[in-house]
Amino acid sequence: MNGKQIKRKTKVVSISLDPEVLVLVDKLRKEDSQDRSSFINSIVKKQALWQEFKKLQEYGREKAKKFKITSEEDVYRIMGDA
Repeated sequence: MNGKQIKRKTKVVSISLDPEVLVLVDKLRKEDSQDRSSFINSIVKKQALWQEFKKLQEYGREKAKKFKITSEEDVYRIMGDA
């Protein structure tokens, strides 16, 4: 290999799962035709997106409370009927 090593784009990790969770992982991943690594990668990414979505929802709730927004009409009122 000319003394050069190919670097992996992934990291190998070891995790422990309850047996029933592993059965569920395998069932769900097979439905999506994914291997375990791809499935777990996608689940972690979806969880990160979900958490970001929840933060944005909370931000929106705070702004709605601050500006007394209770309807779509209120949004247009604040925007100046844009």
